Amino acid sequence: MMNNLKKYPYVSIVAFYVFSFCLFFLLYGQVLAFDYVWDDRELFVYNPELLNNPLSWQLIARPVLEGTSYFRPLVHLSWFFEFHLFGLRPRVSHGINLVVFYMGALLLFHLVKFILRKTASAGLIAGISALIYLCHPMNIEATAWVAGRFDTFATFFLILAIYAFLAIRPGMLRALLVSLAYLAALGSKETGILFLPSLFCTWVLAHHSNSEPWSPVFKSFFVKNYALLVNLLGLTIIYLFIRAYYASGMTHLGMGASYIYKTYIINQIPVISIKEYITRTLLPFYDLGLFLPIEYFVNPLNKIVSWAVCLFVASVVFFGFKRRMNFVFAILGYLIMISLVIYLIPISTAANIVQDRFLSPAMPFFIILVALGLSFLAEKRKIIAISAGMFYAASITFITIQLVPIWQNELKFWYHISIFQEKYNHIFHPMLLRAMMEFNVPRKDIEELMSKEREEIKRTGVFRPITFIIYGQYLVDQKDPEGIKLLREYSDVLDEIGENYQVEGLSRRDVFAIYYSYALGLLEIEHNIKEAAMIFEKAKEYNGPYKTTSTLTLDIILNLLQNKNDEAKKSYHELMAINNIAREDFIGRINEKIKINCAANNLNIPACQPDFDVRQLENK
Repeated sequence: MMNNLKKYPYVSIVAFYVFSFCLFFLLYGQVLAFDYVWDDRELFVYNPELLNNPLSWQLIARPVLEGTSYFRPLVHLSWFFEFHLFGLRPRVSHGINLVVFYMGALLLFHLVKFILRKTASAGLIAGISALIYLCHPMNIEATAWVAGRFDTFATFFLILAIYAFLAIRPGMLRALLVSLAYLAALGSKETGILFLPSLFCTWVLAHHSNSEPWSPVFKSFFVKNYALLVNLLGLTIIYLFIRAYYASGMTHLGMGASYIYKTYIINQIPVISIKEYITRTLLPFYDLGLFLPIEYFVNPLNKIVSWAVCLFVASVVFFGFKRRMNFVFAILGYLIMISLVIYLIPISTAANIVQDRFLSPAMPFFIILVALGLSFLAEKRKIIAISAGMFYAASITFITIQLVPIWQNELKFWYHISIFQEKYNHIFHPMLLRAMMEFNVPRKDIEELMSKEREEIKRTGVFRPITFIIYGQYLVDQKDPEGIKLLREYSDVLDEIGENYQVEGLSRRDVFAIYYSYALGLLEIEHNIKEAAMIFEKAKEYNGPYKTTSTLTLDIILNLLQNKNDEAKKSYHELMAINNIAREDFIGRINEKIKINCAANNLNIPACQPDFDVRQLENK
């Protein structure tokens, strides 16, 4: 059998493709039925510009989220074409992510196979290593979450660029493919900027033999690839210039003496972060890395352990470099690919020490390191190498099978995230409350959650405004007047503090939600049109430039009830222009609310006539 595989190498490749796809589908096939969750809502579900606006550079080059400097036009472009071709269909969005992730796994198989081409059992070891990549739990976040496309795309294009650089003979085809893949990685996420140093590491891994001097292979990297490297460097400079201009700077958080003192010296966060990424990579038997707050990791014992881990890694690298062993550059490649997310520079990760998706571009180097280790074992006892690799793959597959379903929908996602959060700070995540509202969970369950919150306030004295804001929104949705009272209190506070709302732990979006929900409650419960309109005007100041179906609907209703038909007509046409919405549902909802408020206020205006239908705005 082994002789046949050597005689017909494509048989082993096809066998890997078939087996890997079956494993991949077993793990991730269910994702095709998953919904949009978490930041998907903020990025495009509640922000319909990618679905409705014409294609423009401003549309795809905008920051990912308000207040950030993230510049990722290629992913925005992919969403633009996806939504314009298929609409907001989670199955399609997830399908694209899955295809790109699996293609990356296949490319990684060939990359590892190329690096090990001079060793025995290169194909078998490359296959086992690629399977480990395919089923590693640290890839779940970027793969099962639509907004993880930034990391999935960037990683795929980095692997493609590296493989093309190593495996294709020098020439125009190689230069073009590497350059385009590199630009695609840069356009997907900022980690693409690390391509050149990672390329050097893989060049050494592919062209250096253990125990040989380093200098010839170092020199060959620059001499043999001089023209292409100059071209890539030029593309990097152009990218940095464009990014600095369109993304409002290189970082969205300040880098100063205070940051360095607090982050480097006092809390030693980079060291702790490195240790956490390494342990989550080697031993991924963890919960989802979505709520791992820094303050719970910054303690004397963890600092000591983190320094011990980092010093051990440094010692291994020093020993390997001195002995001229290739595995050193797999470790260096891994460290390079996480260098932007270990707080050496200011980053925004919701104050978490790590995020699983940030490991995506580093995982290929971990897989190369695994392959080198298995290759070393195979030289001694092949059966031990195969057994060790398959046992590790089976172990982490078991973890992945359990974690993938968590991304199914908002309720399931925030339920599990809340459980993880409670392990650290003993309080549920506020978004769980919002998800319970969305899924119409019985009111008694929500009241139990709020009772738990009140007990925690009594115990700790810590008050979380956002929890009660969401609760107020829920009460308004239930037509409970207590919701108006609660939101009125927050509205009064906001009127007093103005733009200093951050001191209350609120974001601009939170301020909008308070005013919007308060205005909605005034209209639907008290039928107070005048005050609702006044509060809604305040809400619109915090909504940003992009209008949603909710804001347009309320705008139409309030304008019609104030006999501002021209303004209502404009908003109506904007609402009807939004693609893939249930237009008749919106029309029916608007007509119903108009009728109720006309009767409650005894209004005698055109919108309150018996034969009025909001569709009449189409002809005015």
